[in-house]
Amino acid sequence: MLDGVEGAVLSSMEQGTPKDQVKVPVADSARLVSWVPEDKVLQEGDNTLTVQPLDARFEEGKKWRVTTGEGTVYTASVEDPAFVKAYENGLRIGRWDTLRVRMHFVSYQKANGRIKTDYSIVKVLKYTPFVAEQGELGI
Repeated sequence: MLDGVEGAVLSSMEQGTPKDQVKVPVADSARLVSWVPEDKVLQEGDNTLTVQPLDARFEEGKKWRVTTGEGTVYTASVEDPAFVKAYENGLRIGRWDTLRVRMHFVSYQKANGRIKTDYSIVKVLKYTPFVAEQGELGI
């Protein structure tokens, strides 16, 4: 043990803000030294993307499928409370609409060796509904 160390504080992070803190007394620290997490975080960050919804549902535990085009599809939770509230208040979202979003990702290696990445839309920066151009019918 280190002289003067009285323990440690562990916390999880949510959007860069500490959450759920746990104080660990020095007597319990020896058990933490041998603890190995089940999943190893490889990379975490945010990207700004323009996406189109493929499957948009605001149901508890449901994720959206969105695409950046060219066959790239993300399955992401939507965690922007202002956007969710706008939807609940009647905002309609269509398949051809575009959303400029800040997408948070966490890539990790599971205990079985496979890599997995979780995505979440943490902020909708811009919403643009699709408006088809009205041409002449030629009748």
